[in-house]
Amino acid sequence: DYDEISGSKEKSVLQEQAGSDYEKVMKSDEITEDKDMTTLLIVEDNSELRKFLAYKFNKFYKVIEANNGKNGLNKARIFLPDLIITDVMMPEMDGIEMVRRLRNLKDLTTVPIIMLTAKSANVDTIEGLQTGADDYITKPFDFEELLARVDRLIASRKAIKDETQHLISAPIENIKSVFQEKLDEAIVANIADKKLNVEKLAKILFIDRSTLYRKIKNKLEMSPIAYIRKVRMEFALNLLKNKKLTVSETAYACGFDSLSYFSKQFKKTHGTSPSDVL
Repeated sequence: DYDEISGSKEKSVLQEQAGSDYEKVMKSDEITEDKDMTTLLIVEDNSELRKFLAYKFNKFYKVIEANNGKNGLNKARIFLPDLIITDVMMPEMDGIEMVRRLRNLKDLTTVPIIMLTAKSANVDTIEGLQTGADDYITKPFDFEELLARVDRLIASRKAIKDETQHLISAPIENIKSVFQEKLDEAIVANIADKKLNVEKLAKILFIDRSTLYRKIKNKLEMSPIAYIRKVRMEFALNLLKNKKLTVSETAYACGFDSLSYFSKQFKKTHGTSPSDVL
């Protein structure tokens, strides 16, 4: 399957660029875990195919690897990926059992899952979809087709931003001044914009950027980015408590690309994980 997917030239490039050292993968995970990047988890026991997929997807997403269902389940709990690609037949724990267990975890009940199946594995395909997988693709496959399916599933999950715009009228508590009230309203009205910063806020509020920066620093005693994050976290708490959204829906609605990064910032702000609020 690997040769049909990649070709010999791609294979040599893969070996040079991606390597096969597991510790390098973990080191990369540790370096990038604080960044708000859409994360894929690839669960595949065929090391060459797994490394090939990691190398290709790394151009577009942060990638985590696991070599079987048991490790995949553990890494999913730790890194909270935004999408999972998994093989079906694997040692220790197969893909179907891993999906079944993932669907029982609060933080991962809605994470998109694509299963990689053999052409003859129709029974596995049906069982995988019934267990909770969102899509499947048969081996050997064209990488561009897999990439298109990954992009589509991630885009459909993030469409929740548009579907939750009616929630932006949710009140912000503990307003201390007219300035802060207007500032909070501007942030909440643009809460799904992941690129919201002091420049954009200045334009929205019809105020000079440097003036807005000084006012936030002086009146609120924090940087504009820190204050924007604070309002996002307050809004996220409100959504989880009152609107009954899932953790992933809340993350996307509040302008986060990475479920893992959102969960870490939420716990840092509120002292508890978002799944514990549900």
